[in-house]
Amino acid sequence: MHQALLDAIEQVKPPHEVSPDATAWKTYRSLVLRYVRSLNATVAASELGLSTRQAQRIHAIALDSLSDRKSVV
Repeated sequence: MHQALLDAIEQVKPPHEVSPDATAWKTYRSLVLRYVRSLNATVAASELGLSTRQAQRIHAIALDSLSDRKSVV
């Protein structure tokens, strides 16, 4: 199950041409920080340079992007 999650996270990784400030990169980085590096929400928010509340919003978007992937199921 964990490997399936890691594979799904890699599938949502944006192309390098996408601006590093884009929401796509923030959502991807949120997933990596939380599920690959196992950081808690507060530390992940700090790593992203976001307030805790904004990081929660970004993480919710990230989880939605994962739930839209058939490979996660």
